[in-house]
Amino acid sequence: MKKQVPLEHYVKANGICNKYGVEALNSVMIGLPGETRDTVMATLTFLRNAREVKQANFAIAVPYPGTEFHDLAVKGDKGVKLMTKDFSEYRRYGSAVTTVGDLSPRDLIDLQNEGFVSIYSAPWRWIPMLQKHGVIGGTLMLIRVARLLSQKLFKRSGKQVGEQLVSLGDGGFSIVEGPELTTAAGFSGSTGSGVQGTAAMPLLQIASRSRSTPAPAGHYGTPGSPNG
Repeated sequence: MKKQVPLEHYVKANGICNKYGVEALNSVMIGLPGETRDTVMATLTFLRNAREVKQANFAIAVPYPGTEFHDLAVKGDKGVKLMTKDFSEYRRYGSAVTTVGDLSPRDLIDLQNEGFVSIYSAPWRWIPMLQKHGVIGGTLMLIRVARLLSQKLFKRSGKQVGEQLVSLGDGGFSIVEGPELTTAAGFSGSTGSGVQGTAAMPLLQIASRSRSTPAPAGHYGTPGSPNG
């Protein structure tokens, strides 16, 4: 929060890294206080056109206990509202536990996936991806990006989407699956993992086959000890 770094500084810093062969992975976060759909799309427009930025993670802000963001979310200040106290849902990828202004948890997840497609569908990022993940890993990631893009098109046509691409936080990617995308009617907002009083899809649940995937760094703790 409160990072006020001009965007051109990121372009310059990445350009220097590229010049000297230093791999740079940029961390991008959405869902902080004041976030709107327009600000997210502005971020995506910047990343889509910033050729010096070769790799970027696109995370959803998590209100970890003990942080200012958590305090705001608990109090409902600055348009941020905490939707669950289930710490297992406190993940940066494929899950969201706050509403921010008019953006619901479902909206944030959809925007995150749209961000990954926007970032990694750019051809000039394919070679860095292949260099980082190898031919097999990079190819699989591109296939998953294409699959997510096709699912987005199917979703617009009214067909149900069964899985979503999410980042694991280290540049790797995995799948989050349905049919866990069910309604959340009757949920109690203080303890559950859905969204109170809405028929929208609740927070994504990770399918069993992805449980074996290591969680991102910093996600092994408890509410009393967030860093494990």
